[in-house]
Amino acid sequence: MKIPYLLILIPFLISACQTTNEGAESFPVKQLEPVKVYSPTDSDAAAQFYNKGVELQSAKDYQKAIEAYLRAIEFDDQYTDAMDNVGVCYRNIGDYASAKKYYEMSLKILPDNDVALINLALVYRLTNENEKALNLYSRLIEFDQDNPEGYYGLGSVYQDTGDYMKSIAFLDKSIEKYAAIDSPYIYDAYAAQGNNYLRLEDWEKALFYLEKVQVEYPENERLNQIIDDLRKKI
Repeated sequence: MKIPYLLILIPFLISACQTTNEGAESFPVKQLEPVKVYSPTDSDAAAQFYNKGVELQSAKDYQKAIEAYLRAIEFDDQYTDAMDNVGVCYRNIGDYASAKKYYEMSLKILPDNDVALINLALVYRLTNENEKALNLYSRLIEFDQDNPEGYYGLGSVYQDTGDYMKSIAFLDKSIEKYAAIDSPYIYDAYAAQGNNYLRLEDWEKALFYLEKVQVEYPENERLNQIIDDLRKKI
């Protein structure tokens, strides 16, 4: 289950006009939030520790959340949802090696687990392992061609590496898929496309996509300023 997050437009759009791939904060990262209901498990004890982990994770007490999720895994060693949330917690505290470990553990049990695939790919982006991230997003598309996240992910990685035309092509595909399921994540793709066209100095197309974002976030003053500046350029 994914919970839509408020678009991180700034410094996303601003840093995008400078250099690529400078570090973990140079792009907005979609974080799969902890599931707010019991995850499937036959163990009551595992479910109890899992939900305790969700509470702690929601409160940003990541270390204690990890401890709770690990207890859940002790009671159910096939509990992929708990493993995925351990990965998210480790990523939030900057322990990328441990995050990778638990996502990989989850994928060994459930190879087509889109949550683990998407989050592991994000960790690879954070550690500048772009080829590995590309492979995972491609793998997601292979088993689920209608999932927009694979296309969005490929578009994001190509944007990170400066291949803006490839990024545009995959983001166009993600927009098509997001629209088909009426997903609020379409605004992430609009923002990313605006970012691509800003980098290419195609002001008209940048304005086209950023105005779409503005419809959803009309009170974002910095976004409004960027749009006003673009209108003056055209």
